[in-house]
Amino acid sequence: MDEGEQLRNWLNGDEAAALLVEKLFALSQIADDFVDDDQEINRNKAMCKLLHIAIVEIPSNPAWLQYQNWLLPLISSSIITWGTSNELANDDDEDSRRFAWAIRDIAEQLVHQVALLKNGFDYAQRIAAEVARYYRTNEDKETFEQWQEGLKNEWRRKI
Repeated sequence: MDEGEQLRNWLNGDEAAALLVEKLFALSQIADDFVDDDQEINRNKAMCKLLHIAIVEIPSNPAWLQYQNWLLPLISSSIITWGTSNELANDDDEDSRRFAWAIRDIAEQLVHQVALLKNGFDYAQRIAAEVARYYRTNEDKETFEQWQEGLKNEWRRKI
């Protein structure tokens, strides 16, 4: 099942809620591509897309209009945590690097937060582990060692 279908499944077919999470994830991926510089992107098109999603698409999404007061603090925390992950990624201490790897996908908590708002605590708690497993086993799955090696290669390119 692709990510969009999976989101719709977790969010009980709520198209607006699933689209909101997809758009928030798209923003984080575009931002990550800018920071990591680990793949070729058309920076102009990517920035236009990022701005359109952030300024036009998300603010007009019905689920955003309904849940934004609940989601804003979580999004803010996710942004800070993502930045911390990037900062600790090349730390001398391996435990700090492992922590950075573990928290780099913090935005996935948006799925169970929206599920909580729509369907309550018990439902959100029930799907939280399923969400985590899904994002640890998809085609983008990357072990700590693979991630760390990729960082070394990125660092070498930036010298």
